[in-house]
Amino acid sequence: MRAVAHYDHNSADIRTADGVGDGVTDDHVQEIIDDLRLQDVSQTRQESLFDVGSLYCTIRAFDDALVVHFIQGDARGTMISLEPSTAPGLTEFIYDVLGILHEHSEQEINRAPQWTGSKQD
Repeated sequence: MRAVAHYDHNSADIRTADGVGDGVTDDHVQEIIDDLRLQDVSQTRQESLFDVGSLYCTIRAFDDALVVHFIQGDARGTMISLEPSTAPGLTEFIYDVLGILHEHSEQEINRAPQWTGSKQD
């Protein structure tokens, strides 16, 4: 685990693994938490748009992290940042889809995520 953050209306408690977040300012952390709170607000709209039940969490895949955001309602939630290697099935699926899009669609996938171990050009 890279980091975990619990937040509510007024505060946030953030814990990071050694070496993660070095040099990250309090203002930057506050921006992240504010963004997570905004995502909470859109939960109800997304549930009605997709019409597949309740939205429990969102997952974002970046080069250096998977970010899982658990929505706990009313501007409250938990965010967990993981190394991509901790979810090999998910990262392999994402990589496979990126490869398919690169080969068979007009979308441009300029590079493969670092965790795939290969590079697309």
